[in-house]
Amino acid sequence: MAEVGIAAELAHRGWDHQWPRVPEMGQFKGRWPGTVEQGGVYRASVPIVLPEALARRVHAACWHTSALAIKALWEWNTEAAIVRRREEHIDSAVEYQRLVAEVTTVGDIGRAGLELGIDQARSALRQAWALVAAEQFHEREGHLRVPRGHVEEVLYSRAPKGIQRVRLFTCIKDWRDEFHAGTLDSHVRHHLDRLTLDWESGRKRRGRPAPASRS
Repeated sequence: MAEVGIAAELAHRGWDHQWPRVPEMGQFKGRWPGTVEQGGVYRASVPIVLPEALARRVHAACWHTSALAIKALWEWNTEAAIVRRREEHIDSAVEYQRLVAEVTTVGDIGRAGLELGIDQARSALRQAWALVAAEQFHEREGHLRVPRGHVEEVLYSRAPKGIQRVRLFTCIKDWRDEFHAGTLDSHVRHHLDRLTLDWESGRKRRGRPAPASRS
């Protein structure tokens, strides 16, 4: 889950490509400047084991997109930097926060990827329950002409009161919308085709021309 989410996070940022090697200064152990809670362990830390190639790509992407800000943070408290800020009338705290905001750490990508992976897993679970509900409805009724607002109850021992409630009418409406938008997963479509779902139901009336007005 984390691996898939982290790869998707890199893709979302446009960082899923080869990067130059991380220079020696980026190989130091410990936290980069700008990391939250420098003096301790991040409270929401979760250990994640990634394939070496993906871990290296995350490290390289974070380093090369943050290197200028990291270097500036390393130099932020030097005498030269202090004199420069004084001469240019720059607030030290404001500059520091600006530089911190320009640093993306490996932990940032890990947490974002984990959240994305969890969201994808939840979405897949909802999809699975919807298909189970559709299968159950079809087996009982012999069709998928689901009444408006219908909620299908599926037995599931771990659900509250042993029943998983699925808003099947809403699910079918969403599947039809995705089908006509060309975004419906092919496996879901194949499953619903087998259940003879009418993809055009609810859309046929929309195509009728409006009656001509009489002058």
